[in-house]
Amino acid sequence: MSRRWILPAVLLVLLFTASLLSIDSGTVGVLRGAGGGRSFILEPGLHLRIPFLQRLMVYPSGPFRLDFPWEAVSQEGVAVRLQVHFEGLLMHDELIAFSQRAAGRNAPTVVRDDVGAWVQAWAAQEPANRIPADPIELGERFRTAARDGGIQIMSITVARAAAGGAAPAAGAHATPAPARGVKVVLLGLDGADWQLLNPLIDSGKAPTLARLKRQGAWSNLRSMDPMLSPLLWTTAATGRPPEAHGVMDFLVRDPAGRQVPVTSGSRRVKALWNMFSEAGLSSDVVAWWATWPAEEIRGTIVSDRVAYSLFSAATGTALPGAVSPATYAETVGRLQVRDSDISAKDLQPFLDIGTTELAALRAGAASDPKMAMRDPVLHLTRILASTRTYQAIALDLLSKGQPDFFALYYQGIDEVSHRFAHYADPKMQMVTDQDHLRFRNVVQAFYVVQDQLLGEVLSRVDDPSLVLVLSDHGFKSGASRPRNHPPDLEGQPARWHRPYGIFLASGPMVAPGEKEAVSLLEVAPTVLAAAGLPAAKDMPGSIRKDLFQPAFGESRPEERIATYEAGRSLERAKDSSPRDDASDRASEAMKENLRSLGYISGGPSDSAASPTAFSHASLAGIHLQKGKLDEAEKEAKEALRIAPGYLPALVYLAEVYEREKRYAEALPLALQAARSDTPDRQTGIYLLVANLYVSLNRPGEGIRELGSFLAKHGEESDLHSALGIVQDASGDASAAEREYHRALDLDSSAQEPVKRLFSHSQKLRKLPELVPLLKKLVGENGDSAFHSNYLGLALDETGRLREAEASYRRALKGDPDHAGALANLGSLLARQRRFEEAIPVLRSAVSRDPASVEARVSLGAALSIGGRNEEAIATLREGEKLGLATPVLYNALALAYYQARQKEKAIGSLKASLKLDPAQSSARSLLAEWEKH
Repeated sequence: MSRRWILPAVLLVLLFTASLLSIDSGTVGVLRGAGGGRSFILEPGLHLRIPFLQRLMVYPSGPFRLDFPWEAVSQEGVAVRLQVHFEGLLMHDELIAFSQRAAGRNAPTVVRDDVGAWVQAWAAQEPANRIPADPIELGERFRTAARDGGIQIMSITVARAAAGGAAPAAGAHATPAPARGVKVVLLGLDGADWQLLNPLIDSGKAPTLARLKRQGAWSNLRSMDPMLSPLLWTTAATGRPPEAHGVMDFLVRDPAGRQVPVTSGSRRVKALWNMFSEAGLSSDVVAWWATWPAEEIRGTIVSDRVAYSLFSAATGTALPGAVSPATYAETVGRLQVRDSDISAKDLQPFLDIGTTELAALRAGAASDPKMAMRDPVLHLTRILASTRTYQAIALDLLSKGQPDFFALYYQGIDEVSHRFAHYADPKMQMVTDQDHLRFRNVVQAFYVVQDQLLGEVLSRVDDPSLVLVLSDHGFKSGASRPRNHPPDLEGQPARWHRPYGIFLASGPMVAPGEKEAVSLLEVAPTVLAAAGLPAAKDMPGSIRKDLFQPAFGESRPEERIATYEAGRSLERAKDSSPRDDASDRASEAMKENLRSLGYISGGPSDSAASPTAFSHASLAGIHLQKGKLDEAEKEAKEALRIAPGYLPALVYLAEVYEREKRYAEALPLALQAARSDTPDRQTGIYLLVANLYVSLNRPGEGIRELGSFLAKHGEESDLHSALGIVQDASGDASAAEREYHRALDLDSSAQEPVKRLFSHSQKLRKLPELVPLLKKLVGENGDSAFHSNYLGLALDETGRLREAEASYRRALKGDPDHAGALANLGSLLARQRRFEEAIPVLRSAVSRDPASVEARVSLGAALSIGGRNEEAIATLREGEKLGLATPVLYNALALAYYQARQKEKAIGSLKASLKLDPAQSSARSLLAEWEKH
């Protein structure tokens, strides 16, 4: 062959070889033309194709199987991990259409994605407790969609994925295997407070908690605003703040527009029981807020609706999702205690009542079911019945074996406090003598019973376990109780809440003793660490290793995973609940209980009845606290769009404008709030109005406007404080002082008049004359950190340093995070050259309030004088970056630089100070001295 033909011949052979196709037995091919040309189905054997112009896709010709994991979201927004088993075949007549839809993907991938989409569409219409369904029914449901997609279903099974077993769907997060950990018991006592508990411990009436405190670690638990139970307990269970976890209210609107109590579908992130289950660890959860409908986990969830549900010992509950697994509902029904089961003898520890009187009350409630919530005695029977129900369930679960994570929530202390705290000693003016005598011991008696219940639970807990006992907030008692507002005041429950609850840790791994206050955000990371699981980076709380013995603490996982939410959308399905009679009855019963405690308003016409408006207003308040003014404005406006005139939103928006110095825009909003029919429901309205008139330099108008409220609201302490503020600004100091004293006569717990009187006395050098009044106020307000701090300031400035120190320490005992008391105590200790004591106190002050110039300067000066110049410089420079550039800060910075032998920088800092305030003769003299030498 001529050489010039060799290359074309080789190319021809190669071209022919590329044109040959072999379709193996058991498969079928689809030859697709490029650019929209014809497609052909190819049976097994050899075939020719046009190279580069036709593309071959090969598919199985007979039945094939797929097993794959999938994560679906149920009707109520619960994420359910599933294992899908599919058997089927591709329909021969539809292969060409199937190949076009496949777009280059292989058949198993296409079928898996199709089946997964069908499973998700089906699950979105089903409650979590009904997943999985009957395989035959499921196959029939998908058959039409499958046929349209070119797939014939032979069988399909959807099962729950074993926790920690099959991997999640593509892209999902796989929880690392746990390090060596211990079992954790988390016991929640809603509203429990050391101020009430400690006297019971000291008197021997709370032996269980006394033992835990004596043998374990204990501290205050630092709550967060807004201090409302669903938000706070969900924060504890997720490690995420309310704006992240999504539970913002007691009520939400379901897709049908109904107001329903918050459900598990409102939670946008995983809770501890989800995290444990995914790690292959078991969990039992009893009565936790927002757990209905109960999610499927590796263990048992007895939801917060059980106390409001109807059970039958034979058939279980009629309420879908009350319990998971549903098979446990029969046991719950057998253990359930109804309020009718509570006898007069059961009530005797709390109040004096006989069988005849109790029967008469129940007879009256029979014709008016809502009376059972409104009458305090009948409400107490319901609280006891609910408490005993959940207690019996908890003991039953523990008797079957303790899981890796056990969580039990008790609502009783908070409920009893909202119902009876105003009847307790000392007698309040708002209650009658008869009611005071009858109900005065109810709250204390319930604490005693609660201690007994804890003892029963702990007696069934394995010895090596870590036991955590906490409350989400405290509850005001004694002289600190609001004088004019009962604890069940409609729509304002948090008015009686104290920002400090209790925290206890017990177990062989615990380092005993008092610890720094624990944050709700620290609970979940610490629980995970104790169990040997990593915390996540999107959990802002720290792991409290100081609670543990060194060896145990050091062995905890150090590295955090990015998140537990990977592989699932944080935007879960909007809150919904099944539509059936049982669900509606449980929802209404729960709402009536919330109304009776003041947690929600009484009627649909009330703007506070809009849970969505409340949620947006709560978010506005959270953003306002964090200084996120744009976000706060957006949320407040959204709340007002939903519920025009809603008081909290009006006030938050006015406060945003005030901070932005948009006083003219803020004033109409504040006045609208003050002129509403219920201005006493929103504290601080009158003070806000007064400050805005002063900022606008219109105190005369402020006097007239605020004076117009006297006829109707003259008994409001804040109104008189507000009048004092505008009178002060108008130059009438004597009239202002009279108003401040009048405000204190009406409410000795009021804070604004104390601040104003202190400022007056300080200017006039009359602080010694104010000391007796401050001592009186401290005596009347128990552990009020505010009043003790101001007494300390007055004593400090009058040279009574030992008394001042004692007063600051008294303030910190009541509120360990009180930034002012920390700064004042630290400053006093530093002035006495007690630097080793002063520095940690001042560090705490700066961490609590980074914008406190006094705390930061005192810390910088103490560090500098103590020879720790680099730390001093860093502390003061940080303050400068935060916008705290004041003469006193620059003077302290100059001292720190000079001590560090950085003379030029010291001179520069002094010049910066003098630029801000040229009248500082001592600073000018020092500058001249340094520049000379």
